[in-house]
Amino acid sequence: KCYHCDTTWARGKPLVMKAPSITGDSIPVRQQMTGVINPKGIIYIFEISLDLPSNLVKMKNLKLFDTTIDEWSSMDAVGADVDPRWIFSSVLNGRIIIFGGCTFNNTGVSPKLAVLDTNKNPYEWSIPSSSNVNSPPSIYGHTANLYYNYMIITFGYDIDNETYNSQVYLYDIKNNAWVTHFDPPSSRNLLLIGLVTGI
Repeated sequence: KCYHCDTTWARGKPLVMKAPSITGDSIPVRQQMTGVINPKGIIYIFEISLDLPSNLVKMKNLKLFDTTIDEWSSMDAVGADVDPRWIFSSVLNGRIIIFGGCTFNNTGVSPKLAVLDTNKNPYEWSIPSSSNVNSPPSIYGHTANLYYNYMIITFGYDIDNETYNSQVYLYDIKNNAWVTHFDPPSSRNLLLIGLVTGI
């Protein structure tokens, strides 16, 4: 169920949660939903597990929620086959990059990394050809954060080695490659960005 939270909070007053009037496609009972929101307020929900404990919805069957008008819609994506999964990560950089996850039996999934192009209609899944080179082990329950041109993977459980992950993995989203070093923008570039923004 969806709720609105009034963030115009004042000291001494409770936060107000309201159930809005939702339109569009109704969504069946689901659990373990994972999604990412774009700057326009659209939430992309990739992984939705059914009530049945051994069932996962196909990754090409997507649900979308427009937070600006409180409306559900659906999209059947095309492109590469991506194993159903849960407990995975997703980041947004104009495209949506998912990584890791597992089956209900806690086994690995294929591919480990996939990209959803939401600029195409219908949306299209692809698997970067170099994404398996120097790839991390199969991981689930991890975190993923986007910093400049890098997706940073931390924590989670390493399926291949049957242990908690203590490593940090970097994926260069510009060159579609796993890397072992990070090249942040120079301080001069950051200064120029600040000056332009200030103007």
